[in-house]
Amino acid sequence: MNYKSNIFLFFSIFYLNFVTSCGKFENDDNIKYNNQKNFNSVLSRQLILSSIEDIKNNNINEKYDENEIIVMDLRNKFNSDELLSLMGKLGGLQIYANYVIIKKTIEGSHYTVLQDIPTAEELNSLLIKINNKNSNRKKTNKVGFDPEKNFLNSSVATVTLLARNRQCPMRKFYQTKTTNYDEKRDYCNSKAFVELNYKIDMSGSKATLKEDLKTGRIIKTENGKYLMITVSPTEEGGTGWHLTNQIHQEHNWFESWANRWDFVGPFANKYQFWIRHLNKTEGVRLVETFPQNTNPESNVVESHGVTVGLSGALKGGIDSKGLPSANVDLGTSVQIADRRDVSFKTQEYTVENESYDNNAIWAWNAKVNEKLCDYLTRKDISFCYFTGFLWDTSWTSNKNKFSALSHKSFTPSFQAIYKAKKEVTDISTFEVGTNVETGVIIGSIVPIVAVSLFRTVLDTYTMPSVSQVLSVDWSSPYFASEQNIRLQNMSDINNTKCLTVSINGRINQERCKESRSQVWGYDNDEKIFKTRLIANSCLTLNSNNELLIKECSMDNNQKWILNKEGFIQLYSNKTKVIGQDKNGELKLFHMDSQKGTVFEAFQAKL
Repeated sequence: MNYKSNIFLFFSIFYLNFVTSCGKFENDDNIKYNNQKNFNSVLSRQLILSSIEDIKNNNINEKYDENEIIVMDLRNKFNSDELLSLMGKLGGLQIYANYVIIKKTIEGSHYTVLQDIPTAEELNSLLIKINNKNSNRKKTNKVGFDPEKNFLNSSVATVTLLARNRQCPMRKFYQTKTTNYDEKRDYCNSKAFVELNYKIDMSGSKATLKEDLKTGRIIKTENGKYLMITVSPTEEGGTGWHLTNQIHQEHNWFESWANRWDFVGPFANKYQFWIRHLNKTEGVRLVETFPQNTNPESNVVESHGVTVGLSGALKGGIDSKGLPSANVDLGTSVQIADRRDVSFKTQEYTVENESYDNNAIWAWNAKVNEKLCDYLTRKDISFCYFTGFLWDTSWTSNKNKFSALSHKSFTPSFQAIYKAKKEVTDISTFEVGTNVETGVIIGSIVPIVAVSLFRTVLDTYTMPSVSQVLSVDWSSPYFASEQNIRLQNMSDINNTKCLTVSINGRINQERCKESRSQVWGYDNDEKIFKTRLIANSCLTLNSNNELLIKECSMDNNQKWILNKEGFIQLYSNKTKVIGQDKNGELKLFHMDSQKGTVFEAFQAKL
């Protein structure tokens, strides 16, 4: 080939590479653009909140109560504070992310967190999954569903932590003191994935004493507020960590059966999970963590949680559909065990509880490096290697030593319980997160005289953490120590009306609906009705004989009882009951005036 031909060939190759590269960059940009475009197109069919104007122009509380999917776009920091405040009022939690999808379900609020923009297909699949969440009553037929807990103390939020397309780059070749081969490969093929559903139970408690009729033991509950965070495969904990469908065992380099490098991987050498209390709120402490340190090959069957005392108890039982079949007895208190199933098997992993200083931390540690010799296909006596004939086709490691937990699917079981004093009304900020230390066992087969020497070494890589920051407002009605009730007018047969807090704070009657303006709690120690619409606000009689809500106090004009006849009477003057005048206005009347209204207290949910 002459000189001119060489020059022509060089520039031809350069041009082709340049065009191909530009096409690649353009293609990458197009993918991102199309993802955003398709993402926006799919979201446009949902209720999206991205500004203060969106909040003003939509009745968000009503749409939330109607189980609509609400998407909050928090990318604009100028509007994010208002949106976060609304999020906290709806579901009890504020979550900091680019997008948060929230939906009311029968158990409480379900949050899905999106930091990265998914494809339209992924988003559609996610929205279908969210929409199928138990917004209706079908969930009550599920085995193990606890209607007492889930209807009378329905303060559960679910936060989904999601990350996909993760890599695990690790060395390809065996490294010794005299060789340094740094070339790496992504053993996960950019397909590592994690999905964890955090069940967050929020509950308040009052001090009660109750005797267990079976054992005679006295069960005691304390004044306080509890935040219980649980992940468990038996509690819809998500699909967990996924590295690969199967452990791969291949050659990274092959010259002959006597001279080659193989590998086994990828697998999880260590899974880590944490719940960190970031701002160390005064009066809030970590009171319990589970599991404790646990050995490999253990089978733990347990449920963990707290027992809380609440004002108000069901007069009747549960009907065939799992729904409360009677009203609420406001004069008595009840103890409810708020527990979750946290059973698990350790397989080859050691569970290490590393909790400290209000931070709950666990590791599932396979400790492969400490047991590397045990992964050899065989051993020469007790040495950490073996030899074979030059034509020996054995692998260096036995991949059957790895369980499915190490690579295919792993959802942990853990729980942390934080307790706040009853007086705490501050905001606590937490971080929930996870990462995984992946591993690959690299094998070296080299000829030594008349035999092949089989040896192994471990290489690891810690993936970037997947975490989420969330805030909890301890003044939220989700931490109230009274059952949620609605006060329904039973005097009017033709109309179903409930005691309602209007926008101006006045009390009236409106058609009963699932609205927080009609949800109350009754403190049977202080004899006060607390609205769930505004924190620390109680049913009050003013000097003009009008009913409204004001900040709770110990004043006599806020103390009431619902008597056996169904009248709401003033505690300090039991001859005065709530009724309505000829204009339908609620006022106080003498109980013999025939103007009193009969009410019943039925269960309600936020």
